[in-house]
Amino acid sequence: ITSDIFDATALKHPNKIAVCSSDDLVQYTFTELKNLINQIANIFYDLGYRKNDVVILFMENRPEYVAFWLGLSKLGVVTSLVNYNLRRESLEHCIKVAGAKGIIFSAETEGALRDIQSELRGYEFYCYGSANRIKEATDLPELIESTSTSNPPRPDNLTFYDKLIYMYTSGTTGLPKPAVIRHTRYV
Repeated sequence: ITSDIFDATALKHPNKIAVCSSDDLVQYTFTELKNLINQIANIFYDLGYRKNDVVILFMENRPEYVAFWLGLSKLGVVTSLVNYNLRRESLEHCIKVAGAKGIIFSAETEGALRDIQSELRGYEFYCYGSANRIKEATDLPELIESTSTSNPPRPDNLTFYDKLIYMYTSGTTGLPKPAVIRHTRYV
C-alpha cells in the first residue's frame, strides 16, 4: 500500500527533508514525518476507526496534511480531501456525500465549519492547531504528543486495490463530486 512505499523511503533517507512549508519554517525529515504518520494512525485506531471508514480532511496546504492522509491510510481509512476554500452549501455537500465518520480541520478552516455546524450532526470533530474550537472537537496536537510512534495494527486484508482517498471535481457544472483514488492509481 502507499504508506509502505513511504516507510521504505524513510528507511533509505531517514535524515533527509521529506516535506516543508512554503516558507520553509516547518520541516520534517522522513523519520520525523514517519513518526507523525504513525502517531496519527495510532490515535485514530484507538478512536475506533477501521478499514473503509471515511474521514474528511479540511485544512490548508501544510506539511501535516500529508501525515494525516498517510496515517489514516495505514488503517485502511479513506481520506476525503475537501478543498479548504469551500464554504456553506458546497462544503456541506462534500462532507455529507463522502459518508464520513469524522472531520479533521485546522484553526484556519474552523470558521467555515462553524458556519454550517448546525447541519453537521453526528460527526466527530478533530482540530489540528489552536483555534476558538468547535466545542465538541478533540485537540489533536495534545493527543499526538502522548501517542506512540510505533507502527499501528494493520488490517490483514488491506491491498493496493483498496480506496485511498476521495478527490473532488471542481463543481463547474454543479456541486463537487468525489472521485475514488485507489492505492494502485496513486502509486
